Amino acid sequence: MNNTIENICYEYADDVLFSQDTNSVGYPKKIIIYIQGKFLMELSRFLKNYNYKVTQKKVMGRHFALITFCMTEQGAMQNRGLLEDF
Repeated sequence: MNNTIENICYEYADDVLFSQDTNSVGYPKKIIIYIQGKFLMELSRFLKNYNYKVTQKKVMGRHFALITFCMTEQGAMQNRGLLEDF
């Protein structure tokens, strides 16, 4: 697993799970994190740069949420015409 993703996730939360299934670069395909709501937007922006998107959100109390990030497949999105080539 790539330590960059792991270290950033642990900066925002102590409770993080990474899937053992990785892509060709070594990034986990799924991340589950228990995070305070005020940090969610910042972490989402960072992980978006690594092709992750929020696939599930479960609110756990007033300030915390259990978030599942999954890696998107760029090739699959391009085949469907969802991304434009610049």
